[in-house]
Amino acid sequence: SRLQSFIHVVLPLSLPGVMIGAFITFVLAIGDYVTPQILGGNRELVMPQAILLQVQRRADFPMASAMSIIAATFWGALSGEWTGASRKSMAVMGVSILVLSASMFLIGWTNTLG
Repeated sequence: SRLQSFIHVVLPLSLPGVMIGAFITFVLAIGDYVTPQILGGNRELVMPQAILLQVQRRADFPMASAMSIIAATFWGALSGEWTGASRKSMAVMGVSILVLSASMFLIGWTNTLG
């Protein structure tokens, strides 16, 4: 059948290309982190650097994941990725951004308490 031929022929043959694509994406993402670090030094902090600081220095994975999701959703909306989405989808996205923003605020605030 078509599904079996896809699973047994096409998928195994395409895996090297998928792995190379993932590697290239990883290299580009690392490059996007290093460039602001070189240009700004330690005076300015951009969002990828703030996320990395949450993971490396504070081990605050909930804050890092909330920041990542908000950044990805924000840039997805700005780039037009959500163009043509239904009103319900846009409402869910808006509410989720508000909930994540509130959780980031609460996590940051509670981290300053103790």
